[in-house]
Amino acid sequence: MMKRIGTILLTATLVFAAASCSSSSSKSSGATTTTKAASSGSGSSGGGSGSSCGSSDGKNGVIRSFCGGSASSSFTIGSTSGKLSGGHCGTTAGIGFSVNIGTVVGPAFTGTKPDYVGMVLPEKAGSFASPNALITLDYGGKGYVLSKVSGTRTDKGGSFTATSVTDQAKVSGTFSC
Repeated sequence: MMKRIGTILLTATLVFAAASCSSSSSKSSGATTTTKAASSGSGSSGGGSGSSCGSSDGKNGVIRSFCGGSASSSFTIGSTSGKLSGGHCGTTAGIGFSVNIGTVVGPAFTGTKPDYVGMVLPEKAGSFASPNALITLDYGGKGYVLSKVSGTRTDKGGSFTATSVTDQAKVSGTFSC
């Protein structure tokens, strides 16, 4: 099932092609770190340290960077809080409303997984819940597939709650477009 969800999210991510660059911020145990991603480069890094964008798309396992836009998301995974910004939101008829922030990598990628949040939500604004809402989150070098997703959205943003399939951590967050 996790593979199916990942495949669906990756497919939806590729439908929403966008430009490049990301910012991220992390907060855990009272410490806060904020960094801005490079505007170009050949590699990517995670862990709240941003990601390289643009020139690395399609190379070294980097599938796509969603940066340079106005979308942002703040979230909490268990006791870890983070924020990603610079992404994109969009609607594609028949697929849904999507939010993509950060860099998506595939199995050929080596190194620390870059930060990324991807959402595919119902086309119509309002309340949403699984199985009609999918969210994936890569943060701090770790990937999270979320289940029991629910929340609300407008065309300008929304909020969500979920459970991590990876480690059963409670996840909550907001996003804006």
